[in-house]
Amino acid sequence: MKKVSSREQKIFMACVLLGTIYLFVQLFIRPVHSREEELEQRIDKKLLEIEKAKKILQSEKIVGQKYQQYVQIFGAQGPDEQEVSSFISDIETNARQHQIGVQNLQSQRTVKKDKVVRFFMQLTVEGKLSDIIAFFYVLQNKPYYIFLEEVVLERMSTSQENIRGRILLSKMRLIHD
Repeated sequence: MKKVSSREQKIFMACVLLGTIYLFVQLFIRPVHSREEELEQRIDKKLLEIEKAKKILQSEKIVGQKYQQYVQIFGAQGPDEQEVSSFISDIETNARQHQIGVQNLQSQRTVKKDKVVRFFMQLTVEGKLSDIIAFFYVLQNKPYYIFLEEVVLERMSTSQENIRGRILLSKMRLIHD
């Protein structure tokens, strides 16, 4: 075998050094760097989730305040029987004020779902169309907030301006804890 010159030895050592550096980078530095990038991405993702959670918490306060306002308006004032009695009283009072005849006033059903109770009332009304419309308008606004679920109106005769109708009303109440 031929003796290796010092120049060839230097080139060989440089190649071994470069190969060692390359292997060191590939085996140690690159995995650490990729793990660092992965952790940074996970941290960024978690920070975004935290920001979303903060927004939700902020909106929860606003929603809670709104809910309390609705409880003031729609909150149950007593047991169901008292609410139905109040509902009937509201209908009769407004019917008298608008000169509308009310017949067959009867409670239909009570529906409870989550924190909401809805009371349904069916009745037959008789009167002038303008009075009936005014009656509907008053019931749907403050302080009653009664909903018209179903309305069927028909003319009693062609010579009269009176109208008869069957109406299904509902009143909503929030159950507050």
